[in-house]
Amino acid sequence: MKDIIEDSFRYEKIFSENSYFGNPKGKEFEFAQGTLPIIISSPHSVHQIRKNKIKFVEVFTGSLNILLNKDTGVHSLFKLKCSDLDDNFDYNTRYKIFLKEIIEKHNIRLVIDLHGMNDNHGLDIDIGTKENLTCSNEYISTLKECFKFNGVEMIGDNQIFKALPEGTVTSYIHSITKVDVMQIEIANKNRNIYRKENQENYLKAYRSLISFIFRVTKKLEH
Repeated sequence: MKDIIEDSFRYEKIFSENSYFGNPKGKEFEFAQGTLPIIISSPHSVHQIRKNKIKFVEVFTGSLNILLNKDTGVHSLFKLKCSDLDDNFDYNTRYKIFLKEIIEKHNIRLVIDLHGMNDNHGLDIDIGTKENLTCSNEYISTLKECFKFNGVEMIGDNQIFKALPEGTVTSYIHSITKVDVMQIEIANKNRNIYRKENQENYLKAYRSLISFIFRVTKKLEH
């Protein structure tokens, strides 16, 4: 799995440009087309502005997104630079409007919105679905099984980050498309591989998401 770590560091350079503010003259976000009816969103792969203050980057959420696109064939959408709005807070943002268009164009059946949380919540993962309103229970149960099988034990279900506000990607996209949407919050210790001691946990999260994507795809084919 050494290549996974090396690739993640290489992809993270895309987001860490200009100390994670990105190129002010560059594109705001990037879409990588896949082949599966699933898209992964990473709106906090760089710093954002929320209520006129910096909302700090959730490191390696963008890199993990790119890895999953290349290794599974999911579609991928991620932020490249800090913009005037926070796409998981402000309501009608360019990012979410584009995501809606992609869902309709590519007949997307599941949206996974990747985020990062601090370690002080006592969880490895928290799954946010507006208290089970935005995603089928079957998908939620499958995701938990995949994490537990790969040794990720502390899993919250709408415990801390429920994706309740209307401006979240999960709430907004589900309300206007009715497709299944889930927000996945990954703890820093399971994501931030700048610290070497976190790298094995990161690989567990990666393997869990790979397994989940393939299991969901198999169900969608039947």
